[in-house]
Amino acid sequence: MKDPDKPIQDRREALCFIAHFIGDLPQPLHCAERTKDKGGNLVKVHLPGDTGRASNLHSTWDTPMVRKAMGELTVEDFVTRRINGLTDDKRKEYQKGTLEDWILEGNKLAREKVYKDKGEKIPTEGGPYKLSDAHMKDGGEVVDVQLVKGGVRLAQFLNDTFK
Repeated sequence: MKDPDKPIQDRREALCFIAHFIGDLPQPLHCAERTKDKGGNLVKVHLPGDTGRASNLHSTWDTPMVRKAMGELTVEDFVTRRINGLTDDKRKEYQKGTLEDWILEGNKLAREKVYKDKGEKIPTEGGPYKLSDAHMKDGGEVVDVQLVKGGVRLAQFLNDTFK
């Protein structure tokens, strides 16, 4: 990524991989697996009020939970509000730890929040399992914080890398 002797396209590609890996690491299911469910990809779920085709838990936390966190805001407004609301203390708190610490944090969130609904384990087989409104609300709040952590940690990594 930093090697000026490498072709620019290779360096751009390396940057894209870093941005994806570091920036998307806070998605808890990227750091967890339960009974070989491939990070929630094999756990069939229905969103509250949904009677159509089932989704999976991982994709629910990739998209509908992000939409829940955003509410009615546009992407630009959502990002602007999160940046403007980020205090120096919170930024420093989110920057603490190592890559391993961040992975373990995501794994803990998956075990305590993502794989549970109303305090009960979401079944990994059978289903599809109908997620509750409470799971969506709580998940939206988790995602809201995790998105900010991803941005802060990616910025820190890039600043440290490129000085």
